[in-house]
Amino acid sequence: MAISKLSQKYQITIPSEIRKKLGLKKGSRVLIKIRKKKEAVIKPVEISLTEKYKGMGKEVWKRLGGAEKYLKKERSLWE
Repeated sequence: MAISKLSQKYQITIPSEIRKKLGLKKGSRVLIKIRKKKEAVIKPVEISLTEKYKGMGKEVWKRLGGAEKYLKKERSLWE
């Protein structure tokens, strides 16, 4: 168990021992669920594979002149 204090903007800092146990890192998303009227539970949110790999290979498409240009070139070879 750990105690955290609300900031003036109603934000909390999750203590390091809790972050480590939950495997939270910068940018991690958490779900906060209310239980029994005056109790809240914080759970890590798993991100989808689509979100996890979003933007992957962006540099490759840039080197190829962009996805549109590459696809047009490839499709022209089909004829």
